[in-house]
Amino acid sequence: MGTPKNSTDEINSNRNENLGQLEEEGDDEDSLSLDLDDIVHDDLIGDLLIRLLSSPLISDPYWSKPPTSTLKNIEPPAYLNFRITYEEIVHLCSMAAKSFLEQPALIRIQKDDLPLHIVADLHGNIAQVLRVFKYCGIPQKDSFLFLGDYVDRGVQGIEVITLLFCLKIRYPYQVYLLRGNHEDANTTLNYGFFDECITRWPSNGRNPKGGERVWRHFLEAFNCMPVAAIIAGKIYCAHGGISPFIEKLEDINKIKRPSVVPAYGISCDLLWSDPSPQRDGWVLSHRGISFLFGPKAVEEFCQKHNIELILRGHQINNEMYKSGYRFHFNGRLVTLFSAPNYMNYKNNSCVITVNKQLELKFTVFRCRYYQMGKKKKAAKEKKKPTNGSGSVDDDADGSHCSSPQHSSADVSSGVEKSKKYKGEGGESAAPNAISPDVRYTEKETSYKSMKASKFPSKSQSRRNEFVQWAKMRDKRTPRLSPLRNPAEKTKH
Repeated sequence: MGTPKNSTDEINSNRNENLGQLEEEGDDEDSLSLDLDDIVHDDLIGDLLIRLLSSPLISDPYWSKPPTSTLKNIEPPAYLNFRITYEEIVHLCSMAAKSFLEQPALIRIQKDDLPLHIVADLHGNIAQVLRVFKYCGIPQKDSFLFLGDYVDRGVQGIEVITLLFCLKIRYPYQVYLLRGNHEDANTTLNYGFFDECITRWPSNGRNPKGGERVWRHFLEAFNCMPVAAIIAGKIYCAHGGISPFIEKLEDINKIKRPSVVPAYGISCDLLWSDPSPQRDGWVLSHRGISFLFGPKAVEEFCQKHNIELILRGHQINNEMYKSGYRFHFNGRLVTLFSAPNYMNYKNNSCVITVNKQLELKFTVFRCRYYQMGKKKKAAKEKKKPTNGSGSVDDDADGSHCSSPQHSSADVSSGVEKSKKYKGEGGESAAPNAISPDVRYTEKETSYKSMKASKFPSKSQSRRNEFVQWAKMRDKRTPRLSPLRNPAEKTKH
């Protein structure tokens, strides 16, 4: 089988157009859709943007195909070859914090600012960020709303947050960044971002604290980020969800910034709460923080604040592996996930575009960390997978992703999935789970949507990796006794 489309080399070459537009934006005023007064010019930020967009994506030279894998033509993860100094991070975080505080905690995006691209959890997947800009456009022409969780679990959280901070500073009214539960000191200490900073900036005689100082500068910017957004007065967006303590939407603007994420309250709930179809109202969350809310709580919130739709990130479950999104509660709430190959689950990801008619277009990016063989018989393709409903925490380590399903004519890339949403009882009611019209068309292509039932569990994957690692070690170092099969019982 040949290499799939949109490989690392193609991604690098296709970014030249965006880079050229960025460099020439001051020369061709007619080509821009935004006022030049809305562009913040800073030499260091501009230099960082140029370096980020021109740095090549490279494959890990030490990566090798997992010994347990039966998949064909697996491609190595891609990394951005980018370097940034401590002094540049200090300036970047200071400018980002200032930009965040100039806008309220509840961002209001008007109809004139549409269309708007909504991106959820990214988790250090810089290749996916670049791919989103490649297919959805760049901030000179379109607006973007990011729902949080930019760092942790991924290998390049620093590159992701640096690029998004630069875009936020340069285009403050085109790029909006909301805070996620991973933009917090306690979470980043445990899920990878702190370790990433320590590894990139080790301690030495001149800088005894090293990466800890870098981490603290990012935290200062995180503490200033807004926590929610309203699109055209009808679509409510937050990382986690809603809160029982919100009497009116302006209560969100009363959140003091800069501030850490508290253990309870509005700020905590907007970042940590989750929907639960088994619950009707509000119950304490299994996470040990915030609440679970049911359909009744969502309906009351929407009617009380004249909201038609709630968009959130924060979660991925089995039913989202194919599409990257899921409708809840008769279409009142949508969960979105934008990091492909989350913790090696080989899930697809999604970006939502809202147009001026408040219609939603779902662009699905296929995970291409693996490549399947030839497609099977049509009868087998028609079988629907039986998916569980268990949710998985929202910590991701993204990898490659193929072309998004953006054109019905390009059947090798998939089918564009567009859905009109016009409120309750509107033109096309949103489904309760995956829409029946979300389907994958294949024609002369090696890609195939993997059934969720074939996805190995987290514990099974780790056990298999350990067993294979032990076998490889056994070949290098002779042992007194052969490695036992973990499935066999130990004999005494």
